[in-house]
Amino acid sequence: MLDSCKLKSACNLPVIYNKKIHTAGTSNADVPLADPGMYQLDITLKRGQSLAARDRGGTSDPYVKFKIGGKEVFRSKIIHKNLNPVWEEKACLLVDHLREPLYIKVFDYDFGLQDDFMGSAFLDLTQLELNRPTDVTLTLKDPHYPDHDLGTILLSVILTPKEGEHRDVLFLFVVWNFELYMIPLVLLLLLTWNYFLIISGKDNRQRDTVVEDMLEDEEEEDDKDDKDSEKKGFINKIYAIQEVCISVQNILDEVLPLAKG
Repeated sequence: MLDSCKLKSACNLPVIYNKKIHTAGTSNADVPLADPGMYQLDITLKRGQSLAARDRGGTSDPYVKFKIGGKEVFRSKIIHKNLNPVWEEKACLLVDHLREPLYIKVFDYDFGLQDDFMGSAFLDLTQLELNRPTDVTLTLKDPHYPDHDLGTILLSVILTPKEGEHRDVLFLFVVWNFELYMIPLVLLLLLTWNYFLIISGKDNRQRDTVVEDMLEDEEEEDDKDDKDSEKKGFINKIYAIQEVCISVQNILDEVLPLAKG
């Protein structure tokens, strides 16, 4: 078993330790990383401590971005005017291998302007133990100013290998990441889409027939197709859903300040 996780900041400096909850678990050190697998990474973004001030009043409006493989997979809510924010937000991520680290970037939200960078760090997923809750403290750094103290981010993570049908994994992902505020926006998008179909003269029924034919073709595909290609396609669909959720949240972040004003 691993006694500690080797966590690194974005500028290759070691970050603070992590503590593990004493639960039975299996190290993933024995997992053959050459053979990609499907993993579920459950993250609880707990809080930040002593974050950098980026506003004139000596405060910041921090939020956190999570990235894997260069793709943004989760964005936290904005905590206004707070250098010790408490998020307590949960995210369920699906990864097809452990070689890509989880990048964490913190920004100060500025309405109508470019958000200010507040620091970054990354978590090496290969050093996590499977099926074991782990508390992680990440030290934020700026690669351009490595000596600056930018505070810390506290996480709780659980890495679990996933087995079973992709439908089950997709259902779990939707349940973990769905928010009620997404319902009206999704309905609005559907109405807008149907409106453009009508004014463009396209027949919805014809489109439905095409979709049904595509589904039938998928059901008749050979089960012996390359599993790696199928897995990559599934992960890309997950990333697409995550990007939609992030886009919805970005729209709300822009609209809500206007409504309050």
